[in-house]
Amino acid sequence: MDEFAGIELPSDPQASTRGAAAGLVSDPGGANGAQVGARRPGLTEDEYVAQELVVILAYIERGASNVKVKGRDRLARSEAYARWRYQAFCRGEVARL
Repeated sequence: MDEFAGIELPSDPQASTRGAAAGLVSDPGGANGAQVGARRPGLTEDEYVAQELVVILAYIERGASNVKVKGRDRLARSEAYARWRYQAFCRGEVARL
């Protein structure tokens, strides 16, 4: 396992499960981005972020640029986005993870 910002990441990106396979509730009645109320995904925030970072790490390893934007590299930006998305999903502001 690798670690990023205190989150333990699986070292094998292929071992990562995503979406419904990970027990996430997807779009329970909301359509076209409408707010659907608070929900509880099947993963913790740290688990979701770790899954997303595994995907980004694999993307970077395959040659994607890791350019810094406003002092933050792709991995840091991806972590921030994943945290925002998870929290917005729980608040009902994002239809699915």
